[in-house]
Amino acid sequence: MKNQRLTFKFTLMFALFTILTLLITAQLSYYNQVNLYQHQREVSIQYIADYLDKLVVSDSDNFLNMQHYFIAHYKEFKIPVDYGEEEIEQSRMRYETLKEAQFPGKVIGKDILYDELSDEVKAAHAIYNYEYYRYMFEEAAKSFNIIYAYYLVPTGESEMCIGFWMRFEIPKKKAAPICICAWT
Repeated sequence: MKNQRLTFKFTLMFALFTILTLLITAQLSYYNQVNLYQHQREVSIQYIADYLDKLVVSDSDNFLNMQHYFIAHYKEFKIPVDYGEEEIEQSRMRYETLKEAQFPGKVIGKDILYDELSDEVKAAHAIYNYEYYRYMFEEAAKSFNIIYAYYLVPTGESEMCIGFWMRFEIPKKKAAPICICAWT
């Protein structure tokens, strides 16, 4: 009888020890998996930020012209929320048609300066490039499995970009700091 009690107590202690060990192992495993997932998401966000950084920097003059004009005139634009490649192509054709009508065969930045363009051509240029870059950001977000990817221009006010962001400057004197925000 005494032997059975001792066996029962030993079995009970062993069972409690096993359950406690399993709970601690499960908790540690969970935290390890959460940390691993967060690290993978941060790496994924860094990849998209690098990709979009290269996209913007590779087209720096064109991008900066669009950015400066758009910042000054954004309230005047009526850009649809939902558009795709066809609408972007239509905007590009409108811009090129207007530019060619005023400066046939001329290349912006080589033959003519952006500032020499009329406001109508600048507006068409800004709309086309805005649609193009926004579309590229949205497609990149889909490709990298990120919920959102935004292009923001800090205004110097108290707004903050919450989430992972990357700050970079286009290598020009007139470059404005920008950040890319992406949420997982």
